[in-house]
Amino acid sequence: DGDGTRSGGLGLTHAVEILPSMVEHVKQRCLPGKGGLNYPILEEYDFQNDKKNPDLHIDLKPTANLRSYQQKSLSKMFSNGRARSGVIVLPCGAGKSLTGVAAASRVKKSV
Repeated sequence: DGDGTRSGGLGLTHAVEILPSMVEHVKQRCLPGKGGLNYPILEEYDFQNDKKNPDLHIDLKPTANLRSYQQKSLSKMFSNGRARSGVIVLPCGAGKSLTGVAAASRVKKSV
């Protein structure tokens, strides 16, 4: 909405940018348990505007073809033009390694 909030099916979402030195502290405070706020947190990496980490010049081979479910997992990871944190869960033999390499070739950063 331009003001850092989004409405979704589960309620209101607030988007904030946190100083790198405070990320671990904020993550710990958002966890459930003693002293935690029990708030879900989603990290995003603005790889397109990252000037700190060096670029990697990598691409998938032109002959590499991603399956539809691999493309779907990548589209969820890279929505909003940023890389979201998370885990890619696919069954054995479904191409997790290729999906990870495809993600790395899209980010093109050494982090």
